[in-house]
Amino acid sequence: CPPCAAAVRKPCRCGAETAASAVCGQPALCDRVCALKRQCRRHRCNATCCPGDAAHHACPLTCNRLLACKQHRCAATCHAGPCAPCQTTSSVPLVCGCGRTRVEAPVACGASLPACRFACERVRACGHYSVAAHECHAADTACPPCAVLVTTPCMCGARELRSIPCYRAGGASCGRICGRLLACGGHTCQRSCHRPDDMCLAPGASCQQRCGKPRKACGHACILPCHSPAMCSEALPCAAKVDVACACGRLTAQRTCGATSVAPSSGAAPLECDELCRVAERNRRVALALGLSERADAPLDGLARMRYSDAVLQFARAHSAWVRDIEAQLAAFVGDRARAALNFPPMRPRQRAFLHALAPAYGCSSRSVDREPVRSVCWARTPHTTLPSIVPSAAARYARPPAVVCSDRVLAAEEADFDDAASHIFEPAQPPVPAPASASVPASAADRQRRKIDFLAISDLRHGLT
Repeated sequence: CPPCAAAVRKPCRCGAETAASAVCGQPALCDRVCALKRQCRRHRCNATCCPGDAAHHACPLTCNRLLACKQHRCAATCHAGPCAPCQTTSSVPLVCGCGRTRVEAPVACGASLPACRFACERVRACGHYSVAAHECHAADTACPPCAVLVTTPCMCGARELRSIPCYRAGGASCGRICGRLLACGGHTCQRSCHRPDDMCLAPGASCQQRCGKPRKACGHACILPCHSPAMCSEALPCAAKVDVACACGRLTAQRTCGATSVAPSSGAAPLECDELCRVAERNRRVALALGLSERADAPLDGLARMRYSDAVLQFARAHSAWVRDIEAQLAAFVGDRARAALNFPPMRPRQRAFLHALAPAYGCSSRSVDREPVRSVCWARTPHTTLPSIVPSAAARYARPPAVVCSDRVLAAEEADFDDAASHIFEPAQPPVPAPASASVPASAADRQRRKIDFLAISDLRHGLT
């Protein structure tokens, strides 16, 4: 008989429905989609009315995951867990660079060539063998640089260089400045030895050296970057440094020229003499007034060459007796040319600092020796050792403020205590400033008081000059 075609109602295959319609003898199927994962644990079932047994949940797809060799993929049916080792083999043997170490076919995937125990014997392109043996390596790996010493021309071709490693042949520099004329026409290449095909300037670059042409306004060299063929800009102030000095020449400084086409003369005005310059000039004029012509320039020369710091002068004023004793020791040391060094007794840090600051004035070198509490200073003679034209004690006395002279001695001085004619050397170079109208002292009395101050200064300075 043919199969029964009667419709019946019975439970579906997955059990989700208890009265599903089906043909007699055929399984009843519902419309429920299975959302469970297959045995590979990677893909879902997605079957309709899945019974959920192992046979229906086996994954039919290919694994296709990258194997541990990183070159091949797994061709097995999709599975859970790690893939099996790669079973691919190669029919090409593994051979080292020298050919004496081999791994014959078939070669398993991922197999590596063991280290070759032989040395490389290849001949380099330069024709030299290795000076020192090195391990065998693959053919696509270069040998270490050739260290054979050869004679080769330098990069610019001007000299033959000897004992140059072969790998540097053709690239060694002789160190000579190139010197080729640049495109600006006024400067030469300052690069060291380089190849002729290597341009002195980069493409599109211009010369950046200092112009150096004399400016018309002041004659100083132009310090701007090369601007050839354009003329030097005279409208910009000259930036050259010039030396300026005061009228007596004691003070010197460097200032910017600043000359332009509008103001051709140098803009660096001379310095003004300070109080020490005026003291030095005053001492010179006093020496001339006292008839000490041979000493007329000594105070000015000494003050011009020797300028003690404020700290040295302050220390000399505070410890005048000790400083004079030190000056006597230094005078004996400078006069005795057989002595190469002068060792001072142990002293305190401030006294040692004073001696260190005083050493350049005598042309000596100084250093501290020993440890505390017996640390001291040692001076060493140099070819420039000499006595300064003015010692610190005298400089401290000359550098005192003018208010010290204007003391009660001026008020107590009698008319017969000074020679009026002797003070004419102190007449000012410029006309005196007239006294204010509100001044209680007449002009003649004020002039008389000024001459008293001059006379007292003469008597004080006489002891320092004679």
